[in-house]
Formats: sequence, C-alpha cells, structure tokens
Amino acid sequence: MRYITLTEAKHHLNIEDSNTTDDTYIVSLVDAAELAVEHYLQRPLSGIAHDGRLPADVAHAIKLVIGTLYANRESVTYGTPSVVPMAIGLLLT
Repeated sequence: MRYITLTEAKHHLNIEDSNTTDDTYIVSLVDAAELAVEHYLQRPLSGIAHDGRLPADVAHAIKLVIGTLYANRESVTYGTPSVVPMAIGLLLT
C-alpha cells in the first residue's frame, strides 16, 4: 500500500502543473522513500498506520526523503552539501 499519494508528493515538491512527464518517476520515489523509512524504523508502515493513515511525523519524514531524492538524482554532488539539522532523524525517533 502506498501511503503518500502522487498529489501529496507533487504538492511537497512544489510541482503545480498538470504535466505528467515526471509522474512515474515521482511515484517510484514515493515507493523508495516509504521502503527507506520502513528500513529505518525496522518495522512495516502498516504496523504504525491507523485507518490507512500514517502519523504526521512519519508522513512528513517520507516527504522529506522524496524531496531529497528528487533534488539529488545522482550519488555524487559537486556543491557543498549540508544536512538539515533535526529533520528526518528527529521525525522518526
């Protein structure tokens, strides 16, 4: 089950147009982000969802992972990366 919808992901990514060129890619990022959070938490998302919805902190952490993956499509960066303090780790603690 996918907990973050394409519409929610596009809203988080500030993609307002209805062009569906990136939709398949964004859906793959949602899937990857949800799996990554499951691995981080060491439990399935279905075990923490209530009525098909995730707690707000977990849902937002997934959106942050989606944003990171969308903005950084390669494994190497040539800029100066910095971690947003207290972001994903805090939300999932």
